[in-house]
Amino acid sequence: MKFSDLLDLTFDESENTIDLDELGQKLPNTPKDVLSQFYSDHGRNNEFQSEYANIEIDLLQWNLIEIDAETIVKSSIHPNFRGWFEAVSNRAKRFSNERWESIDCRLEVRDYWQTNRTWMISPIFLDGQIIDSESKFHLVEGHTRVGLLDGLLKHDILPKSQLHTIWVATKNAI
Repeated sequence: MKFSDLLDLTFDESENTIDLDELGQKLPNTPKDVLSQFYSDHGRNNEFQSEYANIEIDLLQWNLIEIDAETIVKSSIHPNFRGWFEAVSNRAKRFSNERWESIDCRLEVRDYWQTNRTWMISPIFLDGQIIDSESKFHLVEGHTRVGLLDGLLKHDILPKSQLHTIWVATKNAI
């Protein structure tokens, strides 16, 4: 099953998502976080389809791994999302005055970062080889989270060696 085949699945127009139950039936070995964040939320997104249409998603092996922050922020990013990533990263410029309030307008997100120094939900990455990227990883979903991490590193709020969990697809089975 290719990413482009997601266009044929049941779509809930009121939620703007692809049906999670159907996704789970079609991709039973895919973690729910990936089904939800990547396939359900973005399977009909034109930019995502343009970038990932030919990837054989049923052959991807997904793993939740812990990796250092510096490696994460060096991941490749689709050029259409670079502006947003940089805008979020720049929020940390206000950290010295606004503290954790500078990073997000959502109280639960701010509180979680302040307490845990990481994200609430792990972002989604592809092994860079899957899309012929020179980077080890390619960020698929979680541009706000990883952009924020980038800013927190640039402003020495978090250490580059700190570990964070991410979902990574490999092409071991391809």
